[in-house]
Amino acid sequence: MKAKIFHHLQRTDEAIDVLEQLFNDHFPDSETAGSLALLNFENHNAEKAEFYANKALALDPANYQNLLVRILLKSLKNEATVTEIETLLAINDNDCRLWFILGTTQLHAMNLTAAQEAFAKAAQIEPDFYDNWVSSGWCALLQNHLESAEKSYQRAVTLADDLADGWGGLALVHALKSEPSEAQKCLEKAQWLDSECFLATVAGVILVSHSNPDWATTDINTQLGQALAAIEMEKKTLH
Repeated sequence: MKAKIFHHLQRTDEAIDVLEQLFNDHFPDSETAGSLALLNFENHNAEKAEFYANKALALDPANYQNLLVRILLKSLKNEATVTEIETLLAINDNDCRLWFILGTTQLHAMNLTAAQEAFAKAAQIEPDFYDNWVSSGWCALLQNHLESAEKSYQRAVTLADDLADGWGGLALVHALKSEPSEAQKCLEKAQWLDSECFLATVAGVILVSHSNPDWATTDINTQLGQALAAIEMEKKTLH
């Protein structure tokens, strides 16, 4: 109960400390190990998350929370499969994290309609999930849905205006809509928050390309493709 209170108060380190003492000194069960795995994952400590997930699965291979952590860890390496995600969704279809991972997995496979549906489901369950709105915006961009993408990135900015991706996404949308003034404002905000923001980098390439008279005649996917190719070429040149 103490660990749950700390977690609710977003004092994750203290919640982990309580559960580690419980697991190591008193009660090494699968539920405690699974909670430690999940908390460490949320705390961006993949190594400890995997350690406790393995402990949890050894104690109870069928425990839902333990299986969830394993999929979360695999998602970091883009190794989660649609089949195993959907298997867990059959057990609990009200977990926004699973829908987000499903959307991300489908997005990587360029199954854009399926990805958008998964992101929409995650947003329905947890409307304040920042990363979900950022990914939903990118998915909309790849489908040439600029208005939908703008709404997604605006929602992300509303949730956390101190994070760069939402601003970078807005910069990219405005750049694709040939609104350089608005794009530049959002671009500067994103780069101030994170100089390596990927969405801002793409927006910057597109803004520079506006000086090319042939640029206005290309469609959104062509513009995105050319920008991504330019970024990839620059990386190769720098290395």
